[in-house]
Amino acid sequence: MTETIKIPTSVSQLSVYRVNQLKKLFSLLYGDKQVSGILLGGSLSYKVNPKKSDVDLFCLFLNHEKFERDLNDNLPQLDDVDVIIFQGSFPWTENLYTIYFRQDLDFSIDLCVINMKKAEEFFWEPDGIILFDKRHIIDRCRTKQMNSPHFTRQPFLKSNPFSLSVVTLKKIEKNLSRHHLWNALEQLNSLRRYIMQIIRLKEIKDEYFLGRVDRDIEDVIPIEINMVLSTTIAVYETKDIARKTISLIKLLRSFQKHLKNENEKPLMNWVLKQLKHEENKLQKHI
Repeated sequence: MTETIKIPTSVSQLSVYRVNQLKKLFSLLYGDKQVSGILLGGSLSYKVNPKKSDVDLFCLFLNHEKFERDLNDNLPQLDDVDVIIFQGSFPWTENLYTIYFRQDLDFSIDLCVINMKKAEEFFWEPDGIILFDKRHIIDRCRTKQMNSPHFTRQPFLKSNPFSLSVVTLKKIEKNLSRHHLWNALEQLNSLRRYIMQIIRLKEIKDEYFLGRVDRDIEDVIPIEINMVLSTTIAVYETKDIARKTISLIKLLRSFQKHLKNENEKPLMNWVLKQLKHEENKLQKHI
């Protein structure tokens, strides 16, 4: 059935083994009456040289329950499937399964299972390649999505990174005071991600990207800024976590010009007051 499926150029650049495994999977999915369509997303839909890319398939189901129930029986019928791992459900994937193979340990296919009831609200990647769309539902939903005045390529970004940074700072200091250092380190990563969002969207003005703000960030942020961010990676030690958090506060404060011009402007005085307050509290841990 693969002749009825559009095989993109990016897929044909993969190894013969990977192409063959994909074609078999495409045929299986196309032949399933419950599968209405598939969109190829991720780096295979936009990278010039995708040879190291994994495969992201967004599959629209009329009824996903039977497919998921029989998943571990059906997909291993494909040659060389090793295991199928359920990663969970996320707004940008719905139910996510990852398929691994025996002969190519570096190859994996992410199978995102989207039920028809979620088709209208699901974020269909604007650069994704529709492999087949039996009822033209994916195309219709994506066109409607992109024509909406509220359309954004980053639907899962935080709209208030400055105020969320303050909330995160408070969690870091609280965890330090309790000597919960792993929690503090996790929150420090979240704080760095909010700052990356501010840098990427407001400083660099890189608005034409899809996904997490830390994805491929080296391609758009100058090495000097990346080096500054790298110095804020802390070790498992209270004083070091406090010092690195203070460094991020100073970096965050240097971007307050963006706070003046965004929807967080009414919170500007509160944010700046809290930054100073949290910095003073963190100094006591040094």
